[in-house]
Amino acid sequence: TGIWDTDLFFDETGQDKRRVGTDLGAFVRGFQFSGQQFKMPPTAAAQLDPIHSVTLVTARQALADAGIDGPTDGIRASVILGNLQGGATRRGERWLQLSQPLMLETISTLPGFKALPAMAQRGMTEEFQAAWGDKFLPMTGESLCGVLGNIAAARVAHHFNLHGPTNVIDAACASGLAALESSVAQLLSGRVDLALTGGVDM
Repeated sequence: TGIWDTDLFFDETGQDKRRVGTDLGAFVRGFQFSGQQFKMPPTAAAQLDPIHSVTLVTARQALADAGIDGPTDGIRASVILGNLQGGATRRGERWLQLSQPLMLETISTLPGFKALPAMAQRGMTEEFQAAWGDKFLPMTGESLCGVLGNIAAARVAHHFNLHGPTNVIDAACASGLAALESSVAQLLSGRVDLALTGGVDM
């Protein structure tokens, strides 16, 4: 729920086209994730989009229901997920992060800003850069992996040592169903003995 601030994004009048006209949604509350439980260094865990952490925790629960606790010795199992947007939360943050030069350029064209003394302009620019940068995690080698939908499936296969097809299917609103269909086909063909499948989007 931390990514949804109604004071920023909700317009109860429905007249502001830059904001949404409803504050209704399906919100996940109280979710806890420990990268250490999945042998993940803190630097990598910090860069995860919520779809990655939710997928890992849900996969562990699903496998436990099937009598598989923790990593396997290497079983023939596929991980096919339906996902439309990849890691939309972190990806949106990265886009905003990389948009800082464009924002600064836009600010510099405003009449009120141009009317300020040069020293005041520099001071405001530096304050904006610092304040904007503090809103986001620093970019690292883990940043891209933390937002890709296919890496969410790969993380599950890697951690639980599942040997089989591992991928994400994008079929818009039917992504989860398409992933299920693919998984059933693999089971019927005998290509795998177990299929872990479902839809994930946040």
